[in-house]
Amino acid sequence: EVSVHTLTGCHLHSSYWPAKLLRLKEDNPGVFGATRYWLSFSDLLLQEISGQYLTSTSMASGSGLFDIRQMRWDPELVELVGIRIDQLPQIQLPGDEIRSSASRWPALKDARWLPPIGDGAANNVGAGCVGKGRAALMIGTSGAMRMILEREVPENIPEGLFCYRLDEKRICVGGALSDGGSLRRWLEGSLGIVVNEEDIASRIAGRGPASHGLSFLPFVFGERSTGYHTDASGSVIGLTRGSDAIDITIAAMESVAYRFAAILSALELVCPVDRITASGGALENSAVWQQMIADVLGRDLFIYPLGGVSRRGAAMHGLDVATGTIPVPDVPEGMAVRSDPGRNESYVRAFVDHTRFYRRMFDR
Repeated sequence: EVSVHTLTGCHLHSSYWPAKLLRLKEDNPGVFGATRYWLSFSDLLLQEISGQYLTSTSMASGSGLFDIRQMRWDPELVELVGIRIDQLPQIQLPGDEIRSSASRWPALKDARWLPPIGDGAANNVGAGCVGKGRAALMIGTSGAMRMILEREVPENIPEGLFCYRLDEKRICVGGALSDGGSLRRWLEGSLGIVVNEEDIASRIAGRGPASHGLSFLPFVFGERSTGYHTDASGSVIGLTRGSDAIDITIAAMESVAYRFAAILSALELVCPVDRITASGGALENSAVWQQMIADVLGRDLFIYPLGGVSRRGAAMHGLDVATGTIPVPDVPEGMAVRSDPGRNESYVRAFVDHTRFYRRMFDR
């Protein structure tokens, strides 16, 4: 597993193509054997436009079948999952010419198309988080924290992190969480735990952070970073008759922040983080969560003030292909959420308990 992670930047996990392909091969051998091409959705869209089976180093590097240093499909892994390299799309460099099919799309016959890039990498670009010291943190349905660096792939990628490519010059390194805004929705929809922001803020202000005595492992939707345990599930430890809906909600929100703290610790093995820009609907709609994450991390957060971060990043990367430079985002700096040192001390102590329960649950 370590050698595959080092080669591809991806862990052995159901998120990635090797596990998906092997499962499809086992469950649907007839369909698997009859399949001519294996594509991501963006590859299929590009095929519809151009009539060619093409992809980018960015998209291929998130598959788990791609050698991120040689920038090619890895022959051994491709063979191990039971397919052939000619069943995968051709890798395109950003400067390669891609034209739409003139017969099918006459109105677009002169349009120039660029190979697609991954949504996470585009999010970093759109938020201005490119270069040393700048990390992007996002909470939508899921969550992620990433850095984009203009450097070679590290010889040893820290365990628990992915390492993809934005393009041939830049890598995207970070971690992803399956539970983000989806965790709040699960609490409300499945357990009927509906708590408003004012009650959460009042409880934290009155009792202090992490005062509920609970440890929550936020793996209701499984785990990606940092352990990539395929069979991970959520847990609440420490419930008493005095625990209530507000306590459980606070513990759940804190637990997501603790997982970001674990990702940040691993990220700084690659490059020190000086600034964190945060975005995503679940985070933008919760000032309490913004403050909680800033306090847990012990870092100020800069909230990205506009929507459509990834779309903006894709456009900016297109400008980079045309000009050779990613432009500086022409947007306001965003609201700063300042970390409180006193609350950070409380959260650091609580994170020790969270980590202890995590290890007890998952260490092999």
